Amino acid sequence: MSKKKVFITGGTGFVGYHLIKRLCQDDWHVRCLARPTSRRSALMSFDVEFIEGDIRNLNSLKQGVQDVDAVVHLAGLTRSLRRNDFMEINRDGCRNISLACLEEQKRRGTPPVLISVSSLAAAGPAPKSSPDELQRTGRKYRPKQEMDLPNPLSPYGKSKFAGEQELTKNAEQIPTSIVRPPIIFGEGDMLSLALFQMAKKTPFFLIPGYYNQYYSFIYAGDLAEILVRVLENGERLTPKSLDAIPESPSRCSGQGVYFATHPDQLLFSDFGKELGKTVHRSNVLPVYCPPLGVWGTGIFGEIRKKLTGRYAAFDWNKAIEAIHGPWICSENKVRDQLRFECSVSLPDRFQQTADWYRKEGLL
Repeated sequence: MSKKKVFITGGTGFVGYHLIKRLCQDDWHVRCLARPTSRRSALMSFDVEFIEGDIRNLNSLKQGVQDVDAVVHLAGLTRSLRRNDFMEINRDGCRNISLACLEEQKRRGTPPVLISVSSLAAAGPAPKSSPDELQRTGRKYRPKQEMDLPNPLSPYGKSKFAGEQELTKNAEQIPTSIVRPPIIFGEGDMLSLALFQMAKKTPFFLIPGYYNQYYSFIYAGDLAEILVRVLENGERLTPKSLDAIPESPSRCSGQGVYFATHPDQLLFSDFGKELGKTVHRSNVLPVYCPPLGVWGTGIFGEIRKKLTGRYAAFDWNKAIEAIHGPWICSENKVRDQLRFECSVSLPDRFQQTADWYRKEGLL
């Protein structure tokens, strides 16, 4: 019996490592898109076939999807140097991978299943609770659900939602699902490293704005498991999955869309305290940065990018997301439809990640 074949874009990233590790456990043949400059050393322990190319190059994508059973589209930008970078990669990348799958469908008569990883930022911040929900939970905002109409705010979020919209255009021909994770962390994550380092170097943890907002998180290994379950048993998009329902303009069907999140949500101050525990700091004090300071830091980041040509740790895009919120989403659909529940607590996963940083000499 021949192996099932999967083509992965963005497989050389840290989420890609966790996904490839999980797929290899099920004996998938993994084909991975990689730029000539991509780091491949972490994947050398797996039997991975590499296709040199770029998400902007349709020919390399056509080569990647040839004769595969499934495609997982992970590639995307979370930071940008120029205004149009997000759209060029996050929107146009989704269009290109969908077109490549469509060409494959025409070539052989059956298309691969396409799973695209988006972001909670594409859906937007959590909506306000109804009076009943407020009375029941005591929270002003409720977790975002798949049937809530997306309202992205940041340039990054808007580009990820634009990518989702591109995927719906070929949804009748290509069986497609969208997975939206919130903050992703885990072994190999270089973006979250600065937060762990802040917790180690100082007893203070910065809270953006005047309000201590709730956030959702997902460990990369759990995200990989959810992606496999969506691939094997998930529902698929329709052309109107993301459109407003006429009788309820703030809602959509959300068919083929999944949030991938740990059920526990943390106040940002509690997140700082948990990170402090991973570096043996027992007392982490939250320090609030006024909105004007957040916006000013974002502007400074933009100026720094223009002057140096390098990414800034905090820019205008991050400022928009930091001021708005809370950024929380619901695990109910993944739990009820795909029978997946996170079996390890967030604090234990944070500790696991910190231990990896320490092992690599980063913390």
